[in-house]
Amino acid sequence: MGALLVGVDTMTNFINRCKIYEILYLNDSQAEQACLNLELALLELYTAILQFLAAASILYDNSAGVRALRAFLEPNKLTDFVEKCEVLQARADVEANNCDHTHSRVA
Repeated sequence: MGALLVGVDTMTNFINRCKIYEILYLNDSQAEQACLNLELALLELYTAILQFLAAASILYDNSAGVRALRAFLEPNKLTDFVEKCEVLQARADVEANNCDHTHSRVA
């Protein structure tokens, strides 16, 4: 249950950061390739976040016994999703930095 709560908190932070990137960088057509790369990175991250939330919802909807059994049989399922999202978030950070550099250069 702890991994589920930590994962939901992490996903919330990722969603907020992605929204900031969208507002800051994806409304400018001057840096097309950098923005396209950021948009693709955000799309992959949003997809992974939705996969995590779907898995968490399925896990949470089960009874306590089933949750305990799944935690025993698949101990890393939720943490693997979180780790995947952390990698994708790092990529989105790099792409956002590239957009920032491109915007700075254009300005």
